[in-house]
Amino acid sequence: MKRGKDIVVSTPDYPPHKLGGLATLSKCIVDSLKSNDLEVDVLIWNKPSQVKSCRASTLINIHLWPLFFMNEEQLKKTINFIHGSEVIPFSKNPILRLLKRLIWSRLMRRMEMSKANIFISKFALELT
Repeated sequence: MKRGKDIVVSTPDYPPHKLGGLATLSKCIVDSLKSNDLEVDVLIWNKPSQVKSCRASTLINIHLWPLFFMNEEQLKKTINFIHGSEVIPFSKNPILRLLKRLIWSRLMRRMEMSKANIFISKFALELT
């Protein structure tokens, strides 16, 4: 996606592609922005790296993983919706737990560079 509208919502979870809580959140955000006469594109990605080519004045991420593939200029235009499992450096799976601990500080720095971070669960907010 080389060119886009002013606002792009980036998510792997969007109806009818996927259903669930984050898909519902994504759809509600897009519908709310459109109801306020804003032009919005939806980027449904299979790999987080697909977001790095997005050129929008505001990028709304429903997951944090694309942050690892963005440059500083893109991060400054990014609003992130964060849930607990993405930000805590813990998992029951020992391999995933190790990976999360290795990348946790880098993820926190990239979140700090972003325009805004919105915690969508009290659980996530209490753990950061």
